[in-house]
Amino acid sequence: MRSYKIDGLLKESLIMLFATGIASLCNLLYQLYMVRKLSTIDYGILNSLFSLIMIVSVPTGTFQTVITKFVSSFHGRDELGKIKFLLSKAIRNVSLFAVSLFLILILLSKFISDYLRISSIIPVIIASVIIAFSLFIPISLGALQGLQRFNKMGFIMAIGGMLKLSLGILLVLAGLGVAGALGGFAAAVLFTFVLSTIPIIGFFSHHTPLQEVDMSEVYRYVVPTALTWLAFMSLTNIDIILVKHFFSPQEAGYYSIASMLGKIVLFLPAAITAVMFPKVSNLHGQGKETRPILKMSLIYVALLCGGAALVCILFPEEVMRLVLGRIVSECTLLARIFALNMAFFSLLTILLFYQLSVHRFKFIIPLSIFAVLEVILILLFHNSLFQVLTIMGIIGFLLFLLNLRSAYYVRTC
Repeated sequence: MRSYKIDGLLKESLIMLFATGIASLCNLLYQLYMVRKLSTIDYGILNSLFSLIMIVSVPTGTFQTVITKFVSSFHGRDELGKIKFLLSKAIRNVSLFAVSLFLILILLSKFISDYLRISSIIPVIIASVIIAFSLFIPISLGALQGLQRFNKMGFIMAIGGMLKLSLGILLVLAGLGVAGALGGFAAAVLFTFVLSTIPIIGFFSHHTPLQEVDMSEVYRYVVPTALTWLAFMSLTNIDIILVKHFFSPQEAGYYSIASMLGKIVLFLPAAITAVMFPKVSNLHGQGKETRPILKMSLIYVALLCGGAALVCILFPEEVMRLVLGRIVSECTLLARIFALNMAFFSLLTILLFYQLSVHRFKFIIPLSIFAVLEVILILLFHNSLFQVLTIMGIIGFLLFLLNLRSAYYVRTC
């Protein structure tokens, strides 16, 4: 049984790696095009808005994690009626939340644009549209992930990436600049939303009767999941926003370029996490052993992300020339440190999602404390970009050690 599960993890991780690889390649090409086509200052604006989207879209990750967790548990016990009930409830609740959040962001658009030193509110409004519609996609993707239908999930993700790339390039070529880059992203999100609803419609057409779910259990899981996503998104994105505020537009642009290079490492384990989480949740719901999957997931991520980080550290100029088409000497040291930092955050991702999947929540308090500490330290110490990255690196390394210990001392399965 153990060998089968680990082999299944590898096989399905490779399927998801291929699918997410296409999506990631499209995202990378999108970033490469934007970093070459837009000015350094405009790319800094674009990257700061992306960081804002990542932080404000914490509910997106929360919804998908919660849906995946409970769908995989219900599926493991063959309770299809509960899956149907959960999805219908999620659609109603998310609709109300998405409309409310969109209105709040529109009201704050002038304040946000002023804080980020953006002359127009149009990019902020487009970012608000992206955030609002992004909230619906995790319902269908979470269901597919929980059911372990990775082929369909991967196909939707790949299509979304290709649309973001092609539409973003077309709108920037049309002379729309940052607004065009974001507009292509928004159009891709809207199309992905429509495409991802098809599996959900098919599921609701099934004759399985609704089986009521105790939503209090779901809501209790939402809180730790949301706190985890919020803390992690803050840890890996708040630096971009603070740098954009405290440093000159040129320095913020250099930092954004280095961030784009370094965060390639952070995006690599997405496929492994996507496969590990529902498998562990499914086995945990059946009372079976899960730590062999954690061990293999950490090994895969260490090899994948460690290797990528090592290449960036040893050959930053070659990577920069390959990715950017030119060498930006001001970014060389920053990119090295970014890659090392993101390697620790990549391993941390596996540990956090494993603990969520086995209902181990004690890690959330130190994670939240460190997320707040990172913000405070950057607010106090931002004399240089190197200082900001050093703070991030120390925080990431300490969190990795703490969570490695807590994940392996889980006494449940």
